[in-house]
Amino acid sequence: MRMSRFKPRLEHAVMGFAVLALVLALRVTGAGTTPAAATPAPQAPPSKIESKPSPAPGLTPIPTRTVVGEIIAVDHAGETIVVKEALQGDAPGRASKAQEPVALKLDANTQIVRGKEPVSAKTLRQKDHVVVRYALTESGPRALTIRVALLATPTPSPGAPASP
Repeated sequence: MRMSRFKPRLEHAVMGFAVLALVLALRVTGAGTTPAAATPAPQAPPSKIESKPSPAPGLTPIPTRTVVGEIIAVDHAGETIVVKEALQGDAPGRASKAQEPVALKLDANTQIVRGKEPVSAKTLRQKDHVVVRYALTESGPRALTIRVALLATPTPSPGAPASP
């Protein structure tokens, strides 16, 4: 009796292996699949990376530079500012590099922003911390954009006496 119960199970296992072998054989030979030529290969979408526009013929691009520092002089009449570059070497305990201040000419096209608000050149003052992008022109450096940092004003602590 035991033998009869064992025999069908063995036959089922052999049949399962035979089906598995047949499926693998069909996969390897490629039978039962559609030919590759019937479906075209998918095309890659066009690249979304745009190249920089080339300058107009006959015009050379103006080289620009950026200076990060502090305004050390302002001439509102001559529309000029002088910026001393802030260097990492200016930190206490470090030797600083000798850096020449940059005198920058302002004009009507200079964009000036304090924080996020546009301001006029008349609001610039000494000790303002700025990021200036400027162009090197034949007449000297000309400021294109000036970003003035908003300095946080200290708020008095609740227990501190009010200053007169």
